[in-house]
Amino acid sequence: MSPDNREFTNASPYATLFDVLRRRQGTGLVGRTSFLDRFRQQLARPLDHPQRPLVYIVSGEDGAGKTWLMSRLQHIARAEAGARTLWDESAAEDPLAVMVHMAHQLAEAGVAMPAFVRAYEQYVTAVRALVTDLDSSSG
Repeated sequence: MSPDNREFTNASPYATLFDVLRRRQGTGLVGRTSFLDRFRQQLARPLDHPQRPLVYIVSGEDGAGKTWLMSRLQHIARAEAGARTLWDESAAEDPLAVMVHMAHQLAEAGVAMPAFVRAYEQYVTAVRALVTDLDSSSG
Protein backbone atom coordinates (compact mmCIF):
# COMPACT_ATOMS: atom_id res chain seq x y z
CA MET A 1 0.00 0.00 0.00
CA SER A 2 1.09 3.55 -0.60
CA PRO A 3 1.31 6.07 2.23
CA ASP A 4 -2.13 7.48 1.39
CA ASN A 5 -3.66 3.98 1.39
CA ARG A 6 -4.02 3.80 -2.41
CA GLU A 7 -2.37 1.17 -4.50
CA PHE A 8 -0.49 2.27 -7.60
CA THR A 9 -0.15 0.02 -10.59
CA ASN A 10 1.87 0.20 -13.75
CA ALA A 11 -1.24 -0.46 -15.79
CA SER A 12 -1.81 2.16 -18.48
CA PRO A 13 -5.10 3.02 -20.16
CA TYR A 14 -3.11 2.81 -23.43
CA ALA A 15 -1.64 -0.39 -24.79
CA THR A 16 1.31 1.26 -26.51
CA LEU A 17 2.97 4.59 -27.18
CA PHE A 18 1.42 4.36 -30.65
CA ASP A 19 -2.03 4.40 -29.02
CA VAL A 20 -1.12 7.59 -27.16
CA LEU A 21 0.12 9.27 -30.33
CA ARG A 22 -2.90 8.18 -32.35
CA ARG A 23 -5.26 9.48 -29.67
CA ARG A 24 -3.48 12.83 -29.50
CA GLN A 25 -3.41 13.24 -33.27
CA GLY A 26 -7.14 12.61 -33.42
CA THR A 27 -7.91 15.40 -30.99
CA GLY A 28 -5.41 17.99 -32.18
CA LEU A 29 -3.54 20.14 -29.73
CA VAL A 30 -4.82 20.86 -26.28
CA GLY A 31 -6.70 24.16 -25.96
CA ARG A 32 -7.31 24.64 -29.69
CA THR A 33 -10.95 23.53 -29.80
CA SER A 34 -12.41 26.86 -28.66
CA PHE A 35 -10.17 28.73 -31.14
CA LEU A 36 -11.31 26.47 -34.00
CA ASP A 37 -14.94 26.93 -32.96
CA ARG A 38 -14.50 30.74 -32.99
CA PHE A 39 -12.83 30.52 -36.39
CA ARG A 40 -15.77 28.55 -37.76
CA GLN A 41 -18.24 31.10 -36.32
CA GLN A 42 -16.33 33.99 -37.87
CA LEU A 43 -16.06 32.18 -41.18
CA ALA A 44 -19.84 31.64 -41.24
CA ARG A 45 -20.47 35.39 -41.06
CA PRO A 46 -21.11 37.39 -44.25
CA LEU A 47 -17.98 38.79 -45.92
CA ASP A 48 -19.01 42.36 -45.10
CA HIS A 49 -19.63 41.62 -41.41
CA PRO A 50 -17.38 43.87 -39.28
CA GLN A 51 -16.39 40.96 -37.03
CA ARG A 52 -15.28 38.65 -39.85
CA PRO A 53 -11.52 38.95 -40.09
CA LEU A 54 -10.04 38.54 -43.53
CA VAL A 55 -6.51 38.01 -42.26
CA TYR A 56 -5.36 35.78 -39.43
CA ILE A 57 -1.88 36.06 -37.99
CA VAL A 58 -0.52 33.10 -36.08
CA SER A 59 2.75 33.46 -34.22
CA GLY A 60 4.50 31.71 -31.39
CA GLU A 61 7.49 29.81 -30.12
CA ASP A 62 9.07 27.02 -32.15
CA GLY A 63 7.20 23.78 -31.56
CA ALA A 64 4.05 25.51 -30.27
CA GLY A 65 1.89 23.99 -33.01
CA LYS A 66 1.61 26.92 -35.45
CA THR A 67 1.99 24.74 -38.54
CA TRP A 68 -0.62 22.28 -37.29
CA LEU A 69 -3.00 25.12 -36.46
CA MET A 70 -2.53 26.84 -39.83
CA SER A 71 -3.04 23.55 -41.67
CA ARG A 72 -6.23 22.97 -39.71
CA LEU A 73 -7.52 26.53 -40.32
CA GLN A 74 -6.73 26.24 -44.02
CA HIS A 75 -8.57 22.92 -44.24
CA ILE A 76 -11.63 24.30 -42.41
CA ALA A 77 -11.74 27.44 -44.57
CA ARG A 78 -11.50 25.50 -47.82
CA ALA A 79 -13.64 22.49 -46.95
CA GLU A 80 -16.38 24.14 -44.90
CA ALA A 81 -16.61 27.58 -46.49
CA GLY A 82 -15.08 27.16 -49.94
CA ALA A 83 -12.69 29.97 -49.06
CA ARG A 84 -9.43 30.71 -50.82
CA THR A 85 -6.51 30.69 -48.44
CA LEU A 86 -2.99 32.07 -48.51
CA TRP A 87 -0.19 31.15 -46.17
CA ASP A 88 3.17 32.83 -45.67
CA GLU A 89 5.71 31.14 -43.45
CA SER A 90 8.57 33.42 -44.34
CA ALA A 91 10.49 35.30 -41.73
CA ALA A 92 10.12 38.46 -43.81
CA GLU A 93 9.93 41.56 -41.69
CA ASP A 94 8.91 43.62 -44.69
CA PRO A 95 5.11 43.62 -45.14
CA LEU A 96 5.58 44.21 -48.86
CA ALA A 97 7.59 40.99 -49.18
CA VAL A 98 4.73 39.08 -47.58
CA MET A 99 2.23 40.77 -49.93
CA VAL A 100 4.34 39.86 -52.96
CA HIS A 101 4.55 36.24 -51.81
CA MET A 102 0.78 36.12 -51.38
CA ALA A 103 0.24 37.77 -54.78
CA HIS A 104 2.32 34.97 -56.31
CA GLN A 105 0.13 32.39 -54.56
CA LEU A 106 -2.97 34.07 -55.96
CA ALA A 107 -1.46 34.19 -59.46
CA GLU A 108 -0.68 30.46 -59.24
CA ALA A 109 -4.34 29.90 -58.33
CA GLY A 110 -5.43 31.84 -61.41
CA VAL A 111 -6.38 35.10 -59.68
CA ALA A 112 -5.15 38.10 -61.62
CA MET A 113 -4.02 41.13 -59.65
CA PRO A 114 -3.18 43.72 -62.32
CA ALA A 115 -3.49 46.75 -60.02
CA PHE A 116 -1.13 45.22 -57.45
CA VAL A 117 1.36 44.15 -60.12
CA ARG A 118 1.39 47.66 -61.63
CA ALA A 119 1.79 49.31 -58.22
CA TYR A 120 4.58 46.92 -57.26
CA GLU A 121 6.41 47.50 -60.56
CA GLN A 122 6.17 51.27 -59.97
CA TYR A 123 7.52 50.80 -56.46
CA VAL A 124 10.48 48.71 -57.68
CA THR A 125 11.24 51.29 -60.40
CA ALA A 126 11.15 54.12 -57.84
CA VAL A 127 13.43 52.24 -55.41
CA ARG A 128 15.92 51.50 -58.19
CA ALA A 129 15.92 55.18 -59.18
CA LEU A 130 16.58 56.20 -55.57
CA VAL A 131 19.41 53.69 -55.21
CA THR A 132 20.96 54.86 -58.50
CA ASP A 133 20.65 58.47 -57.40
CA LEU A 134 22.24 57.72 -54.02
CA ASP A 135 25.06 55.72 -55.64
CA SER A 136 25.83 58.50 -58.11
CA SER A 137 25.78 61.25 -55.48
CA SER A 138 28.05 59.39 -53.07
CA GLY A 139 30.66 58.30 -55.57
